[in-house]
Amino acid sequence: MYLFINGWAADASVWESLHPGEDCRFLEFSAGLEPGGVVWEAAALAAEHGPLEVIGWSMGGMLALELAAQAPELVARLTLIDSTARFTAAADYAGGLPRAIVRQLARRVKRDAVRAQLDFYRQMFSPEESTLAGAFCRRGAMVQDTAALLAGLAYLEEQDLRELLPRIACQVRVIHGAEDAVCPLAAGEYLAEHLPQSELICLPGCGHVPFYTQPALCRKLIWEGAASYGG
Repeated sequence: MYLFINGWAADASVWESLHPGEDCRFLEFSAGLEPGGVVWEAAALAAEHGPLEVIGWSMGGMLALELAAQAPELVARLTLIDSTARFTAAADYAGGLPRAIVRQLARRVKRDAVRAQLDFYRQMFSPEESTLAGAFCRRGAMVQDTAALLAGLAYLEEQDLRELLPRIACQVRVIHGAEDAVCPLAAGEYLAEHLPQSELICLPGCGHVPFYTQPALCRKLIWEGAASYGG
């Protein structure tokens, strides 16, 4: 069973380009899911289907890392797509964005949540992918709950998962766009360096949503990648 966890300002529809099948389930922070709730949801699925193939994108990748650290028996393998161990920069961490950017985005969400999301979506695409940004934005803002958006930003501003990484023993595939302006490539490199069993796949020219801009490649990496690990 595949468990997909989406990122900030998104819902499960963001995965449509991957054509997920009946053996896929989805968790949405934006639907009111608390970070700790990921474990409960995953436990219910694993009880029925066995350890899960977990695919987390962006903030969803952070939630997936927490799941793998807290309940390793529930996770067979992880695929992290343009994710990070810490969203904001620190003196000893170069893979994040300035904290001020997150706070500014929170203020924009409070003023106009729809426009804030659409502007955020445009930042997810690299210059090479700019022609696809308009089509993505035409789907409209995916999250209507302003409180959920602000809770996600608070999580991104404060959460630091770096100390958890050595505890994650399962195989991890780190897929990262080389031109990601939301979670810089340095974040993916950090994950691959500090996770005990990991590989980094860097996608040239890709921004923050390679499963949308390069769906065929990402389908291959996710499903064939699981098979290569014995899934």
